[in-house]
Amino acid sequence: MPKFSTRQIMFNFRRFSANHDGNIAIVSALAILPVLMAAGAAVDYLGSYELRTSLQSAVDAAALASASSPDEGIDSKKALASSFFHQSSGFSDITPETAVSADTVQVSVATTSKTSFLSLGGITELPVNVTATATVISKPVCLLSLNKTASQAIKIWGSSAHVTADDCVVHANSSSPSALDNSSGGISKAEVFCATGGYSGSNFDPTPKTGCRQVKDPYAGLPVPTYAGCDFNNVSISTGTVTLTPGVYCGGLRIGSANVTLAPGLYIMADGEFKVSGTSADISGTGITIYLNGNSSAVSITGGARITLTASATGPYAGLLFVQNPAYGSSLTSKINGHSQVKLVGAGYFPAQTLSVGGSGNFGVLSPYMTFVADIVELHGNGKITMNFDPAAAGFSNAVPRAFWGVRLIN
Repeated sequence: MPKFSTRQIMFNFRRFSANHDGNIAIVSALAILPVLMAAGAAVDYLGSYELRTSLQSAVDAAALASASSPDEGIDSKKALASSFFHQSSGFSDITPETAVSADTVQVSVATTSKTSFLSLGGITELPVNVTATATVISKPVCLLSLNKTASQAIKIWGSSAHVTADDCVVHANSSSPSALDNSSGGISKAEVFCATGGYSGSNFDPTPKTGCRQVKDPYAGLPVPTYAGCDFNNVSISTGTVTLTPGVYCGGLRIGSANVTLAPGLYIMADGEFKVSGTSADISGTGITIYLNGNSSAVSITGGARITLTASATGPYAGLLFVQNPAYGSSLTSKINGHSQVKLVGAGYFPAQTLSVGGSGNFGVLSPYMTFVADIVELHGNGKITMNFDPAAAGFSNAVPRAFWGVRLIN
């Protein structure tokens, strides 16, 4: 093998460098190869990005549509999410995963984007994962009429009757054109007045919203207490100072001008009223629930009695001060002649009865938390009712009904 001196080697290298016949093409090809590979990779990643963008838009639409549906069935919501995803994306071969909880719907897709240039380097596909979570926006309802067809399902009438519900919704489920009616001289205020149907009258502040989605009965399915017989019969207390104990009060409980303390527990009015009529009565109780069970069971609070009653914070009737069995008493009206010395802390549930509130003074102003759910609600005369909504201050969990107010994406 011939030997070359350093001088010869350098001479030959200079000749090769100066030769334009072939080395420039080789060097150029070697130089452009990384550029071509980078451009090819960019094309593959762009395809992956475009697929991800398209799928994200589709899962967003699917989550919002499913969360907006009034159908609360999990299978129905999943089917709706899948249908909207396929319509929005056009990918019939991709099946989204849908998770449904009480207030949210999450729709996810995990797939891949095929590559062209990157496959030359062994990367045949790029992962594409998208997720959308939609949550329901709702507002607490502190005065709810459950009747779905009645005219004047919530009726405010009289010289100055009005309701004040600054932090919650006054809602009528009725589809009647006059589901909400105000012919009173007083101006009723709420965060929102809402009716599935329409409204009549004026003195609403703000103007009621119409076409609202019906609010589900929050207490439907409550257990009905069982009992073998009567603990007390036709109890009537006209005067004196008495402490009463929980139990079954057959024929109801009537209180006149007496000082009465209700010990904590469940008081079942079996075929009789819970009636307070004495103008000088003083009635108190903490941790109680009064259950109305029978065709003649209702609440009747009249006169000027001083009343302070607080619902139990635990058990099946937590937060409920009055509960009416919906199977009975549909022809009855529960009456509360409220005034500023009547403090009811908790919810009143009269699903098959009319709740009538009258009186004078500002009923409810002393209570941090007072809500009513009834078939029909009437506020009349000089009745003034303040619906404060602060369950935490009252020691209750937030189990009040909530009105649908839309949906939004949270991721």
